[in-house]
Amino acid sequence: MDAADTAIVRRTMLFNRLTDAQFAELVGSSHPHAYPKGCLLFQQGEVVETIPIVVSGWVRLFRVHVDGVDTTVRIVGPAHGFVEAAVLLGRPTDISAETVSEARILMVDADRLRSRLKTDADVAISALASASVHLRNLVADLEKLKTLSVPRRIAHFIVDTVGKTEGPAEVRLPYEKSLIAGHIGMTAESFSRGLAKLRAHGVSTLRDVIRVERMEALLELLYETD
Repeated sequence: MDAADTAIVRRTMLFNRLTDAQFAELVGSSHPHAYPKGCLLFQQGEVVETIPIVVSGWVRLFRVHVDGVDTTVRIVGPAHGFVEAAVLLGRPTDISAETVSEARILMVDADRLRSRLKTDADVAISALASASVHLRNLVADLEKLKTLSVPRRIAHFIVDTVGKTEGPAEVRLPYEKSLIAGHIGMTAESFSRGLAKLRAHGVSTLRDVIRVERMEALLELLYETD
């Protein structure tokens, strides 16, 4: 990997606590692979032998119900890994994963990581921390679905995506609005109506670009009491 890719992978919870030597031993000579949009990486119920780390692009994690309808669990982007717990335990995954844009993904060999877990406490702690963060994120997502109104859920998504809390901001949606709607637990129609309600808070849209006059206004919306 080049320095830029390495820096992205090193930001993941799985690797950000490790030394350069530990990182090099776990990743070895692996390189990110390029995947087209719409590529199914694996299906729920499969036993996966590598831990995927997103280097660029976006991946949708979803579950398929018995009636064939799928539900988006989460959409992950650069510097995020997924299904670590299932892979390290050698168990079938309970989710499927597909790219929702062109993506480059590093596949970390599970056997190599498992062997290091037995002999290196730092690696074991990093793996535990990564699994803990994933669980905390899922709990936070569930809390948003249970407690936040549609406009507030959209505002939360914008704040998370923009990555700043002050002044004006502009963000190009990384994938289709329908996927964003599913990710935050609503229909595409509800998402459009929610965006319209955010105009009163300085939010405007033009095709796939969202503009925010003042990020402070969105934060005030998120934390105001009803």
